[in-house]
Amino acid sequence: MRSGSDAGSSGHPARAASEETLGKMCEQVLEHMHEFISLGELVVAVCYGEPSLRKVSLAIDARNSLYSTNNLQQLLELSYEPPRPPSGGGVRPVGGSKIIRKFVFETAQKVFSAELADFSEDYELDNKQLANMDYISTIAATALHRKIELKCPELYATFEDEDEDAPITFGPKPPIEPHPHFDIVFQVTSMAYRLHPHRNVLQKVLTIYAHAKHTGKAVLDPLQQAGITMSYSWVRKQIGDLSNTIGKETIPAAHTKPIVLVHDNLKLKQAVVSQRGNNQTVSDNGTASTVLILPDNARVFEDPDNFVPLRRALKAKRIAGTAPELCY
Repeated sequence: MRSGSDAGSSGHPARAASEETLGKMCEQVLEHMHEFISLGELVVAVCYGEPSLRKVSLAIDARNSLYSTNNLQQLLELSYEPPRPPSGGGVRPVGGSKIIRKFVFETAQKVFSAELADFSEDYELDNKQLANMDYISTIAATALHRKIELKCPELYATFEDEDEDAPITFGPKPPIEPHPHFDIVFQVTSMAYRLHPHRNVLQKVLTIYAHAKHTGKAVLDPLQQAGITMSYSWVRKQIGDLSNTIGKETIPAAHTKPIVLVHDNLKLKQAVVSQRGNNQTVSDNGTASTVLILPDNARVFEDPDNFVPLRRALKAKRIAGTAPELCY
């Protein structure tokens, strides 16, 4: 019978015996295998490297013992970060950490690139769509967020996990609560824009918005380099092209169709703020000239002989509450 000191020195006898038995069995297998093939060659051949072994029952059972259990995960973890050497000392073995790290990086790059390519296929904005409010509503931050979750699940999960693991910030609480996912939308759309410059939905919308807020070239161009907006020259060209296009369409319409010219003051729902240096201006009013192209049945307004009688008749109907409804 062992004394207490003997039992204490052995630790866990059953566990030690089990590890010793496993070690002995591995030594025997390695000794016999050494005469025929290396461990690396065997693993690669069994794990689909040798086509003739794909349907061999022994090879299938061997693969299942690796893939259907946590053995593969243990193998990767131990190879990436081997345990410290026993008390005898020595440097911790490097193992396959460099190879695994390289493989993980290359695999993640392929997965993210494929997801961004799939997302980019439906991430393009034609200039004419900038005036289509129904379409603009479909590319709001919430809509883009849903699309990114669907098209880029792995990339989105990576950013989301990184955001959740971020350290708690100290100091005063920001005056505006940060959006829960708009930063991720920004990052993914900027990456898609960098890979495919013609995929620029959010960039175009933000550039138009920034220009409407009197954002200058010195601000827009750095944002364009960061993949957040288009360049200042782009927005100036778009406005010039839009003005020229409208002018070309308006001139022949003025010669061939009934029109109404409107020049009126505007009261904006939200004030526009602009600042240059220390000078800041805030304005909620302005003026606008508009050309309204009317249908052909509005030509009655162009007859000077009938205009006054027609206006009086319409005014009388309006007073009586029987004026016709506007149809355009």
